[in-house]
Amino acid sequence: MRKYDSIIFIILSAAALTACGTPTTTALFKPHTTTTAKQMDLDQCKIASFRAIPQAYTTNYVGGFYDPGDIDCYRSRRHGRHERIYCDRLGGFYMPPASYTEDLNAPIRWRFVSACLRKKGYYLLPGKAPCRNAAERARALRAKNPAELSCNPDVNLDY
Repeated sequence: MRKYDSIIFIILSAAALTACGTPTTTALFKPHTTTTAKQMDLDQCKIASFRAIPQAYTTNYVGGFYDPGDIDCYRSRRHGRHERIYCDRLGGFYMPPASYTEDLNAPIRWRFVSACLRKKGYYLLPGKAPCRNAAERARALRAKNPAELSCNPDVNLDY
């Protein structure tokens, strides 16, 4: 293997393993409430938040980056007595400039939505992993208080 092949392999492996992690989401809990009712209440709170707090978009730019890599040279005598030098460039890459748009008011709008949902009687439970199977989801939907909620049964809610 070349000098940087093992480093690139380690970086790509770490990225792949990170992608396999268990996602966590915020669970909405209110006893005896269907997923449809939760989505309707969530939508009402989101609409109210957009009316109260306008969007404030900004575009951010990230400059590009060029790494020329290393040059690895070696000598060869394949052509009779004449010595030749061959060089290879290893590990170079270019990342082009990029831009992305973000809403600066999104965090405060989420706080508005959270307060609205609490006023409607919901508990917001962050960091709940999705239910692994139908039995676990059914048990979570029957929970009578937030302490009984072992997983998030509503991962398909449109937050």
